[in-house]
Amino acid sequence: MFSYSAAKSAIAASSCLVLASFLVHDASAQGSPPGVTALPPVEIQAPQARRSKPKLARADRSSRSAMRSGRAAERHAATAPAASSNPAAQRAETAWGPVQGYVASRSAAATKTDTPIMETPQSISVVTRQQMVDRDARTVNDAMRYTAGVQTDLYGPDARMDWYSIRGFNQSTAGFYLDGLGLPRIESPDTSWSSEPYALERVDILKGPSSVLFGQNYPGGLVSLVSKKPTEDPLHEIAVQYGSFNRKQVQFDLSGPVNNDRTLLYRLTGIARDSDTYVNYMPDDRIFFQPQVTYQPDASTRLNIEATYMHIRAGGVAGYLPASGTFLPNPYGRLSNSFFAGDPSFNATTKDQYSFGYQFEHKADDGWTFRQNLRLAHLDFNSKATYGWYPGLAADNVSLSRQSGIAQATLSTFHVDNQAEKKLSTGMLDHTLLFGLDYQYQDTRAKKGYGALPDLNIFNPVYGVSFIPPVFDDTRLTGNSSQVGVYAQDQIKLGRLTVVLGGRGDFARTSQYEQVNNIASEQDDNAFSGRAGAIYNLDGGLAPYYNFAQSFIPQIGTDRNGQGFKPLTGTQNEIGIKFQPPGSRSMVTLAAYDIRQQNGLTADPVNPLYSTAVGETRSRGIEVEALVSVTDGLDLTAAYTHQDVKFTKTNDATQGNTPYNTPSDMASLWAKYRFASGPVAGLGVGAGVRYIGETWGDNLNTFKVPGYTLVDANLAYDFQQHWRLSINGTNLFNRRNGMCFETYACWLGPGRAVVGRIAYRW
Repeated sequence: MFSYSAAKSAIAASSCLVLASFLVHDASAQGSPPGVTALPPVEIQAPQARRSKPKLARADRSSRSAMRSGRAAERHAATAPAASSNPAAQRAETAWGPVQGYVASRSAAATKTDTPIMETPQSISVVTRQQMVDRDARTVNDAMRYTAGVQTDLYGPDARMDWYSIRGFNQSTAGFYLDGLGLPRIESPDTSWSSEPYALERVDILKGPSSVLFGQNYPGGLVSLVSKKPTEDPLHEIAVQYGSFNRKQVQFDLSGPVNNDRTLLYRLTGIARDSDTYVNYMPDDRIFFQPQVTYQPDASTRLNIEATYMHIRAGGVAGYLPASGTFLPNPYGRLSNSFFAGDPSFNATTKDQYSFGYQFEHKADDGWTFRQNLRLAHLDFNSKATYGWYPGLAADNVSLSRQSGIAQATLSTFHVDNQAEKKLSTGMLDHTLLFGLDYQYQDTRAKKGYGALPDLNIFNPVYGVSFIPPVFDDTRLTGNSSQVGVYAQDQIKLGRLTVVLGGRGDFARTSQYEQVNNIASEQDDNAFSGRAGAIYNLDGGLAPYYNFAQSFIPQIGTDRNGQGFKPLTGTQNEIGIKFQPPGSRSMVTLAAYDIRQQNGLTADPVNPLYSTAVGETRSRGIEVEALVSVTDGLDLTAAYTHQDVKFTKTNDATQGNTPYNTPSDMASLWAKYRFASGPVAGLGVGAGVRYIGETWGDNLNTFKVPGYTLVDANLAYDFQQHWRLSINGTNLFNRRNGMCFETYACWLGPGRAVVGRIAYRW
């Protein structure tokens, strides 16, 4: 029996020993590298005299030079203004690197290996760097807005955090990964890790359950962020932005070799921003800095070390507006989306986050590839806020009830993922085997308090009223959580057929103490997650596929009998077809899926003051997504989603209803054209349209929020080799948009915004 304590000890020891054995990679050709077997057992041998590194023969030097040239071209492609049809450039693409243009051909989001998307039996969307540049993605939410199955800005754009759902499931508190490792999270997304899109090379979105390789996750999917990495060719950019809501930003990205033989590379990426937002009294200020160093002594070994620092200064809570006056009629008119329901004197949030980590890879002589990704991270969060609250608008249709709140939280996390990959053949079958062992630990401290606040006349607001500030008397929580995961995967190829089989065992523990109510709890959760899928590549670029996948995530708390809740689990069946015409830079995916989430919390029929884990939510849908580079100058993306999400089992009046803010239909279209010659050479023109259908305003389905269509546009001009000027507009026709989850809890989205940017590259 594999005990939790044994697993925890094993992972801590093996992580250090595996890394040490990788770094000492002077193994002889007669055997495997010292101390390395198939991801687990590690032998420690007596110290030996270090052998001198043999000099490379001329052919070897030429081979390594060619390989580096290829890698340099691949990384430098991130700055290319247009897609390329060069087959060599396409072959240079990897699942962890830059993509030329709009269409990625490889991803590791589903397999943790460098796998062609056309050989992956699951729906994956990749937002490339070029897409983010053309749409001027200022948040990760912005980057995903044109992706099928993804709904962004769930509670309005929020400077503190990205809020999003995939296939109808809110993924804001789980499912964010950076360079293969999960980002820190806590019970509330606004105190979770924030990401800077300017530092990203690509955003991969995996649809459906993903616990087989990544562990704790909701069944909607995951978002895999890939950082920019140091380049072998010099890359320099500095840019400034100015735009709506007094947005002022300076950003820089500098990279290149440190030494002549390019074994040591660096990259420095950073931004500084001073900005307001579309809501009055809500700033969006940020400082971000990310230094990186890559050491690659030879073609088989690579170590990338990175650190990040981010400081965020934002407001408190921008929403909790009444439905009357936002999306429902009010006899006195309707509110502007700039309306602030709180009080400016008590409205500030700061977040400071730091991280240090590395990604290590070593290709051994016997065909094994070993990887270890590790990150230490820390976050400090402080907030004081005032906002509208229950019961909402009074009978006079003008007086809004409000609340004040304070919150402090700190998180410290450690996460390491060890992988061993082996390619081999058994008869007619080709295998890509992956074995992994990961461990993550998070220590949390959080405290909250709430207080009263005088009502506000929403059509004639008077700020600066006196009130008694809240104290930390609601929650004082200390706790920690940890997870050990052991996983295995086999990607089997038989001619044009690819079968992916995987399984994972998770051993999770959560311990916490809530001081105010003197409640202590400790909970162990073990789970097995599996996946099976197959995809067949037909002539003409068609590839039908089927996928079965599972997910799980622990639920903290107890029922009326004092028993801990069962983990929330998910199961997906998905069929689809992918289409990539031979020789083209395009990708079309059609997917149909059925996801069942079990063990959701619902009211206990015996004692409604307690919950019981018997609820079920079902999500069915069809997604179509197309990315097409029609010519070297014209790129198109199109997406359509139809989803049917229901509470299929509850103990209250919501059974059979649709969750709030879950549209049945979403669609988007984006096109960008770049002139390569003639009097307007260097000019690029882009435009896009996004549609979100109507949604229910609460889980009881008592009122609806209208759907909306938003139009975006881009104008860019590259001139004098080094300069680039761009202007981006969002919601150009200033359409009203937003959401509700109760009659007293609505958010209005942003109106028209225009941002100009000028960049110098050398």
